Amino acid sequence: MGYSLSYVKSFYGLDFIKRGMKVRTPKGTGTVTAAYKTYIRVRLDGEKRPDVFHPTWEMVYYGADGRVLADFRETETETF
Repeated sequence: MGYSLSYVKSFYGLDFIKRGMKVRTPKGTGTVTAAYKTYIRVRLDGEKRPDVFHPTWEMVYYGADGRVLADFRETETETF
């Protein structure tokens, strides 16, 4: 089965995910680049290659204006 960001959106109910959006991962901030199976690929700031992350584990998603769209961390929200 081929996976895509559309599949990840549908599977996790995360309709706002799109390529190029800023996120905070457990490893730092970065940019969504693609899907990998039911996960997402994120190129962390300062890195050349993307890492793979679970879309709802300790992730924060930011809108184009920097607002938090979704925060899946168990700790307090911080600003971007």
